[in-house]
Amino acid sequence: MTADPLSRWQPDLAFADAFGRQSAAADIVSFDILDTALTRTLDNPADAFAELERRLAPAVGEAAAGLALAREDAERQARLRRQAAGAEEVGLDDILDSLIEARPALYPHRALLRQAELAVEADLLVGVPDILAATRLLAARGQPYVFVSDMYLPAAFLAEQLTRARYAGWQTLYVSSETGLTKASGRQWPALLVELAPAATDGRPRLLHVGDDAHSDGTQAEAHGIDTLPYTRARSARRLGTRLGPEILPFSRRQRAATLAARAAPMPAGAPPDETAAWRDLGRTLGGIVTAGFVAWLGARVRRHGVTALAFGARDGWLVRRAWQASGLGERLGVPDQYLCVSRRTLTLARGALDSTDRQLAAYLPPFLSGTDGTVTIRTALARLSLGPDSDTGRTLAREFGSLDALLVWPDGSHLFEGVLQRHAAEIRGMLTGCHAALVGYLRQEGFDRSGRLGFVDLGWHGNMQCALQRLGLRPPATLCGFYYGLWHAALGNRHAAGLMEAAFASDYRPPGEQPGLLDAVGLLEELHTAPHGTVSGYRQQDGRWEPVFAEHAAERAQYETMIRPFQEGALETVAAVFPGSAGSLDLAELTPDAVIAAIDAVCLSPTPDERRLLSRLGHCDGHDHVAFEPLAPTDCPADAEALIARHKRCGWRTGTMLGWHEAAAGVRRAELGGLARSLLAHHGPRNLRQYD
Repeated sequence: MTADPLSRWQPDLAFADAFGRQSAAADIVSFDILDTALTRTLDNPADAFAELERRLAPAVGEAAAGLALAREDAERQARLRRQAAGAEEVGLDDILDSLIEARPALYPHRALLRQAELAVEADLLVGVPDILAATRLLAARGQPYVFVSDMYLPAAFLAEQLTRARYAGWQTLYVSSETGLTKASGRQWPALLVELAPAATDGRPRLLHVGDDAHSDGTQAEAHGIDTLPYTRARSARRLGTRLGPEILPFSRRQRAATLAARAAPMPAGAPPDETAAWRDLGRTLGGIVTAGFVAWLGARVRRHGVTALAFGARDGWLVRRAWQASGLGERLGVPDQYLCVSRRTLTLARGALDSTDRQLAAYLPPFLSGTDGTVTIRTALARLSLGPDSDTGRTLAREFGSLDALLVWPDGSHLFEGVLQRHAAEIRGMLTGCHAALVGYLRQEGFDRSGRLGFVDLGWHGNMQCALQRLGLRPPATLCGFYYGLWHAALGNRHAAGLMEAAFASDYRPPGEQPGLLDAVGLLEELHTAPHGTVSGYRQQDGRWEPVFAEHAAERAQYETMIRPFQEGALETVAAVFPGSAGSLDLAELTPDAVIAAIDAVCLSPTPDERRLLSRLGHCDGHDHVAFEPLAPTDCPADAEALIARHKRCGWRTGTMLGWHEAAAGVRRAELGGLARSLLAHHGPRNLRQYD
């Protein structure tokens, strides 16, 4: 991607052809301005306020903290006040009045605020080549055109930006901040037709309007007899739930550059979307920011703690290890790395052998082995123990449940299953002892017991794997430390046994509800970071070596090849380019943990429709059986409220699921789902919940 996202723009020939034909039949043509004639080089229009906050911080000091959100809120309050007085639109000065009323400390800086906001907009706005070409066609014909915009910015400022973008010769410019009328309400259109009447031969001008908004530029214009031509190629995202502060800017710039670059070559009418390219672009933006940010953080932790080697856990550590290698940090720091084929299953069973007796299994084992989503059979759960139907445990389970093909249902079935396991503790412990011996043999073979300080790297969440590694006793406790994307509250209970654990993006000292972005993104991140092999189910000896045994799943493998691989390739492309300096619109120094969290929040809590459709295609093999492959964002929406809530709680991406259900619904049902979203996702905050209005 180039620094100028429009430098490789190719004309949209289909639009040009349609515009040529429709404009020839019109007396006059009108164009929308924002996201039609001009567009910003940031992902989301509101991100301009984040840039405003960033620029003003040195001059304004503490009063600039949270300025982006305050600026957004001030505009909302100004609109409510003006609407109560019967007005349809606000101007920039109205917004500044509201902002200073809410933040009196900004009063001495009013002139600077106004000047800075206009300067930010001027730096962000660029002309759209397709519309420039359209106006030049009109000029060649001697055909008049005007601009019509619903916007709080002054008309003189917009005229200046249009001129700077090389627009010339327009007849006039109608801006709602000065006309007091809006396209959205529909009242601007009849007033516009009256003013343009002199251009018509029969008293009523034949007007063609070009714009990106389906309601303001489409439905409302057509209701007044105006011909319309949609133009959405330069339309920016409308993310209502992102973080709004300077930390969003690295993602915002990178995402907008990627979006505009992807649209540079228009897709032929009727052509299917290139999903491989879409996955790669998502990797270049979200994937690149997340992995590059984590690797930079990891490098700092390695230096601080004197880590001498790194072990990346399977499978979540697959992409992270490749990003670490692509960054070159390992070579520069002299820290070797390896990919360690361990899993929650292999570590828990091996740890259980040490913590259990022939009379009593460790307390954590039966719940781990009896986990179910209601679709697991007793036979499948028995297979977790590597025991067959003819074992004592198998025969007892068949008798207690009536059949090994009966479903294991929580809570009653799970409790019964756990009781049977405890009654056969001796037989199960014998199996666990074999699991322990195999894992220890594999770890020693891989040099896990080497001297020095070893960093274990994984996505994280609870610290159970690090606890199990410590419990094996292969290393002195103080020489193993864990570095993770995030740790949840349950990890606090493991810190005494796990040793040093640090996380880049989520803290176990804060309730998960205060970290909604990463909490909701867990399923997505695990899939996007996964390896091209199944989960590690055990180990076998082959040619004198311990080799991991993988539980493969055909659908999961196909998903990796078609979706995950291009995503990871895009992420690694960004990582390789950004270290040690910058890559186009991305600067390594800006990729702080806060910037990474902001990127995750943007895509996972407030995805664009295209992102939601793309990510909703991801499936996930939940649990350690690796049998069922379920969508992270199921499309089936139960009619019953209780069943809907249960379905929503089980899904892997709750925001994507609820947005999909809400978009597909209409009328009363849509309103009901909006209410449920505000209840079930209340911890996302009021700004995010506006998505469900």
